[in-house]
Amino acid sequence: MPAVIRIAGERHLLADAVAACGLAFTESAQSRRKRRFNADADEMETTYNLTVSEADGDEVPVQIRDLDKFLNSNEQQLETLLRLSPSFHCTIDFSWDFPTTSAGQYNCFPAALLTRLGVLGVDLVVTVYATSENAANHPMQPSGEVGRFEVDDQPSPPADR
Repeated sequence: MPAVIRIAGERHLLADAVAACGLAFTESAQSRRKRRFNADADEMETTYNLTVSEADGDEVPVQIRDLDKFLNSNEQQLETLLRLSPSFHCTIDFSWDFPTTSAGQYNCFPAALLTRLGVLGVDLVVTVYATSENAANHPMQPSGEVGRFEVDDQPSPPADR
């Protein structure tokens, strides 16, 4: 799973702000589904996503470097977007693959990056996925859509008696 910036807010405010900011945000699959089935969709909260790193969850340091590069190029645009409404809530979500066979793991988030995010008002989220050594299970995409996944063969349960 890549590193993703998520911004949430009232659809009628956020949709226009995202369109005007010049960054390639896309509406989340969950928000699109809710809008399809709700007549008051413009009044609903919606979420937009922007992938800032394609590095996988076992490459968190690369995700951190990619976010730093993204901010170096786009911090002003992101700041302008976030200041349009105090009701917007923004997070950066790093995916972290944690092998089930591992006793422990760490990743360091540099203080300078955390300060930058704090000044912008962006919350840091780390989503941890338990992974096996041989499975490349990444069923949930940043858009919220289900991708491919592997299922281990399990014996059938005993018949009801």
